[in-house]
Amino acid sequence: MMKFPRRVAAAGAVITVIFIVYLFYGDKKGIAKSKLIDSHIWPIQIENPYIIQDSSECKFGEQVRVRTHINTFDVHQKVDYRIYEDEEALVLRALKEKSKKPLESYDNKLQAFIIPHSHNDPGWLKTLDMYYKEDTKSILDNAVRKLMEHKNMTFVWVESVFLSMWWKTASKYAKADFLKLIESKRLEILNGGWVVPDEATTHYFAIIDQLIEGHQWLEFNVGVKPKNTWALDPFGYSASVPYIMKQAGFDNMAILRINTHVKAYLRERQQLEFNWRQQWDSSGSSDIFCHVAPYKLYSVKHSCGPNTYTCLLFDFAQLSSYGSKEVDVQPVTKENVHEKAEMLVKQFRLKSQHFRHDAIFFPLGDDFRYNHIEEWDLQYENYQTLIKYINSHKSWKTEVKFGTLDDYFTAVKKITSSSSIVQLPSFQGDFYTYSDQNIQYWSGYFSTRPYDKVLGRTLEASLRAAEIANSIAVMFAKKGHLVLEATALQANLKRLVVARQALALFQHHDAITGTEKPFVAKDYEERLFRGLQNTQDALVESVALLLSNDKTISPAPGVLSIAEFKDFTSALEFDSSQKSNRSVIFNIKIDPEHKKHVIFYNSIAQRRQEVVRIHVSSSNAEVRNIKNEIIPSQINPVWTSKDRSASERFELIFVVDIPPLGIKTYHIKQTESESSQNKLARVTLHNFKTKTKKSKFQIVYATKGHDQDIVLENNRLQAVFSHSSGMLKTIFHKATKSKTTINLELCNYKTFGSGAYLLGIWRSHRNPQLLFTSTPVRVIHGEIVSEIHILDQTVTQVVRMYHVSTLQSESVEIINTFDLTVQGRMDTEFVMRLNTNINNTNGIFYTDLNGFQMMKRKTLESLPIAGNFYPMTSMAYIQNAHLHQQHQWYILYRS
Repeated sequence: MMKFPRRVAAAGAVITVIFIVYLFYGDKKGIAKSKLIDSHIWPIQIENPYIIQDSSECKFGEQVRVRTHINTFDVHQKVDYRIYEDEEALVLRALKEKSKKPLESYDNKLQAFIIPHSHNDPGWLKTLDMYYKEDTKSILDNAVRKLMEHKNMTFVWVESVFLSMWWKTASKYAKADFLKLIESKRLEILNGGWVVPDEATTHYFAIIDQLIEGHQWLEFNVGVKPKNTWALDPFGYSASVPYIMKQAGFDNMAILRINTHVKAYLRERQQLEFNWRQQWDSSGSSDIFCHVAPYKLYSVKHSCGPNTYTCLLFDFAQLSSYGSKEVDVQPVTKENVHEKAEMLVKQFRLKSQHFRHDAIFFPLGDDFRYNHIEEWDLQYENYQTLIKYINSHKSWKTEVKFGTLDDYFTAVKKITSSSSIVQLPSFQGDFYTYSDQNIQYWSGYFSTRPYDKVLGRTLEASLRAAEIANSIAVMFAKKGHLVLEATALQANLKRLVVARQALALFQHHDAITGTEKPFVAKDYEERLFRGLQNTQDALVESVALLLSNDKTISPAPGVLSIAEFKDFTSALEFDSSQKSNRSVIFNIKIDPEHKKHVIFYNSIAQRRQEVVRIHVSSSNAEVRNIKNEIIPSQINPVWTSKDRSASERFELIFVVDIPPLGIKTYHIKQTESESSQNKLARVTLHNFKTKTKKSKFQIVYATKGHDQDIVLENNRLQAVFSHSSGMLKTIFHKATKSKTTINLELCNYKTFGSGAYLLGIWRSHRNPQLLFTSTPVRVIHGEIVSEIHILDQTVTQVVRMYHVSTLQSESVEIINTFDLTVQGRMDTEFVMRLNTNINNTNGIFYTDLNGFQMMKRKTLESLPIAGNFYPMTSMAYIQNAHLHQQHQWYILYRS
C-alpha cells in the first residue's frame, strides 16, 4: 500500500468556469503561410437561434419528488455505524436456524449458476504490459482452448483493453473459436468498456469515452454488444453510472463493494436486488436492474455461500502444484461426492435466503485465475461431478449448471415476471463511502496521487478539444472548403486513438484512484503524457488547416501548450529517451521588431470571455487583436523565491473573447516603454524579516505591527483576509449586500494507517490542527486580477480576485500546492476547512457525482471522520437549513 507522500487530502480551487486555452506560436513554415488571421470559414453564425423564454419550457428543471422503496440517504440515518461485527459471524448467526434445515424440506426449486471468471486489472501490482505477458495472454489462450474442449463449461470476460492486445497476436483459428464461443453463449463479454472504471474520482465524459472505445473495438472485431455489467472491484458505486449504462443499452448490473453496514441492512431485508432509479426520474424510464453480491469479495472464499471455510473447500485450483493450500482441499470422488454435494447445496440454499427468489450465481474465480491450464481441468472435472450428482438428487430440488451472468439475469427476470409475490424494490442513491470492515473507510483514494488525477483530467479536456477541431476540419474538407490530405487525416486519427486509449486505460479502478504501485503509476503517467502530446499535435494540425487561406496547405506541426498546466508545475520523471522538448509553460521571447502570434481555440459551444496568462520575456508587452486594437493587459512577476522574481520572465495577463467553437488570434509585441494599456502589478509583502534587492516591480513592505486586514475587491465582491496568516475571513456580495463569514483554515489530521486506499483518523482527533497562524504573505494588486499568496513551508495558497466583467469575477479562486517532502509531514492528512456563518444546523450538504449530478449528504456523528468524506469531482455546496433563508456557499473544483 502506498503511504501519504503521494497524496493530498484536500487541495481545491474555487472558480466559476473552467477554460481550455491552446496556443502555438513561432514562424513555422505552414503557420506563416496561413497569415494567422481569424478563421475565414469558421465559426458559422447561427441564424435565428431559439431562446427558452421561461422555466416552463425546461421539463428537466421541474422539481418532482421521486419516491423509491430504498434511498441511501435515509438508510444512512437508520444504520448504527458504531456497531462493528464480522460480516461472516453476522450472517451465520442470522441464518443459524436455516442452516439446520434439511435440504429435502425446501419447497421451491433452486437454480444455481456457476460462473467461472478471472479478474484482470489493467495495472495494479504490475503494469498493463507485464500483466498481459505474464498472466492475461495465458488466460485467454486457455479459455478458448478449454472451452472448446469442455462443452458444458462457460466463462465471462470484462476488459476490452486486454482482449484487443490478445486479438493482435492470436491465430486465425483461435479467433474463429472465440467467435464460436460467443455465438454459442458460453463465453459472455460483460461491460465491454476499455476497463472497469472507478466511479468516485472519474468524470462522466471519461467514463463514456472508455465505454465507447471498448464497444467500438468489440463491434468491429467481435460483432457483439454487451448487455450486462460486471463491476465487482470498484470501491463504491456512483448513481451516475447506472444512468450511463442504461442509456448505452445495458439491461442489468452486478456490483459488490458497498459499505458493510449498508450491505447488512439490505441483506436482512432481501433488498440486495433492486431497480436503480435516478433522482429526477419519476416515471422509472431510466431504471436498470442491479444485483449486489451479498458477501465481502468476489473470490471463491466469499462466493459460494456465507461460510468462507466451506467455500474454500470448493476451490479445486488449490489441488494444483501452484495452489495456495489455504485449506486441505480434497478432490470429488465416488466416496465423498454425497458429502461434498450436500455441503455445497447447503451453502447455495443459505445464500439464496438473501434474495426474494430462488436463483443464485456463484462467481468461480479470483484475480488472474485460470492462467494455468491445470486449473481449467481441476475446476471443470470436480464441479461437473458435483453438478451431475446434485441434479440427479431430485429430493434436494436444486438445479446447478455452469452459466453466464446473462443466464442468471434471464432466470431472475423469468421468475419475477411470472410471480405476483416476488416484487423487486426500487432504489435511489449511491454507495459511498465504502467500508469493508470495522472503521476502515476507503475515502483516502479520493485524493491519492493528485498529480495523476489532474494529468488525467487535463488529457480529458485536451482530447475533447482536439476531437472537435479535427471533426470541424474534416467536415469542411468534405464540403470542399479545404483540401485535407489523406496522410494528415490518417495521422490525426492515429493521434486521437493513442490519446483516447491512454485516457480510457487511466479510468481503471486501480489507476485514477492512485492505488497502484509507484512504478505502475509512472507507466500510467507516461501513457497520459504521450496522449497529451498527441492531442496537442492533432489540434495544431486541425487549427492550422482551419486558419489557412491556402487550401492546399499541409501545415507543419506547431508548438502547443495547455495553459491549464500553469498552476501545476510538478515535472514528470521520464527516462531521458522519453523526455519531451516542450515546456509546460513557454516563455515567449518578444522584441520590438516582430510580433508573436498566439491563437486561442474555444472548444465549447458558447462564447468565452476569460482571463488568460502567458509567460513573456519582457515586462513591456503589448497585446493587440486581429483588428489591431490594443487589449488592456497586466504584468505580474514570476517568482523565483518568496520575495524575488525573475528578470527575464514575466506573466502577461489579458482577457480573450472567443465565439462558440471559434478561433481567435492575438499579437504580442515588445514596446520601448511601459504602456498605459499594460500596467505592472503592485506588490505588498507582509511578515517578511528581510527586504529584497532592487526589483522592476514596486514592492512595499508592510510595517512591523501592522494589524489591518488585507482587502481585495471588485464590482461584485469584497474579500477580507488576515494580515498575519493571509487566510480568507469574509466575503461581501455587493448586489445582495450579504456578508458571509468564511474563516478559511489550512489544517492537518493525525492519522493511523492512512494509505492509498484508507483515510485513517482517530475519533479522538476529530478536530484537525492548524498548519500555521502566521506566515509570509504576498499581495499583488493589478488592473485585471489581484492575488494573495500565502507562503508556508508546507503549503502555498494563491487566492485570486478578478476585476474584469467576466464570469471569473463572480467568485474567488483558490489554488493550494502542498510540498509533501517537508520533514515531519509524513503520514499527515491535509485539509482546507471553511468555517462559515451559514445556518447549516441540519448537517446537510451536497456533492457532485462524476460532474453529472448533485447528491444530498449529511454529516453523521455515528460515522468516523473518514466516513463523512465523499468524492467531489466538480463541486460541492452547503446552504441554510431554513429554505426561506436563501444563503448558499459553493465550491467548484478545477482540475
